[in-house]
Amino acid sequence: MTHPYKLKMTGYRRLIVEATGCNPNEAAEIEDVMRDVVFHSTLDWQTRDQLIEAARLAYSVCRDRKGGTHRNPASIREVAKMPQPGF
Repeated sequence: MTHPYKLKMTGYRRLIVEATGCNPNEAAEIEDVMRDVVFHSTLDWQTRDQLIEAARLAYSVCRDRKGGTHRNPASIREVAKMPQPGF
């Protein structure tokens, strides 16, 4: 069973649904991938355009995982090209 917090439509999840066309139940997983795989960080420092791009990339990663492949090489290259924060 999905934890109730996973189904809450946050602002990020609305953006994810808008950017990817995924269903709201998938948005929580995509949001997690954006944090853990794409940015390795929180999302609050990203611009809207970066969030949209990351949502599409994370959606692709999630679909690859469900399709039985471990990683899509094109997705990995796209993650590598994304600007990283300067700490």
